[in-house]
Amino acid sequence: RWGIVNELRKFYNDDRFIYNDYCDLVRWKVGEGLNWHADANYYPSGEPNYVSYRTYGSVTYLNDDYEGGELFFIENNKEKKYKLKPLSCMIFPSGKEYTHGVKKILKGKRYTIPSWYVLKK
Repeated sequence: RWGIVNELRKFYNDDRFIYNDYCDLVRWKVGEGLNWHADANYYPSGEPNYVSYRTYGSVTYLNDDYEGGELFFIENNKEKKYKLKPLSCMIFPSGKEYTHGVKKILKGKRYTIPSWYVLKK
């Protein structure tokens, strides 16, 4: 966790104190995916969601022996898909400008560790 925090602080030139809010081990089975979303977004009503305090998110890949399951971001109204090698990590801000999701798994199982980070108050 602290290695990821150090990397995101360097990459985003963010010298604030950042700590890991939550991480999980996720097994994605055939047919599973995740619609596009932003980790720290607001509901259409303008009310904040229950994790609107999150500043950054990351996904660490543990395997690549599956089909589908690409992490995608919405960039300029288009999807850009990523499938990283095992033990690679994608780190990104949690705001609505980083809308993302996971394509459905077509074959095999996808294992990842998603993590979220917040600023110390």
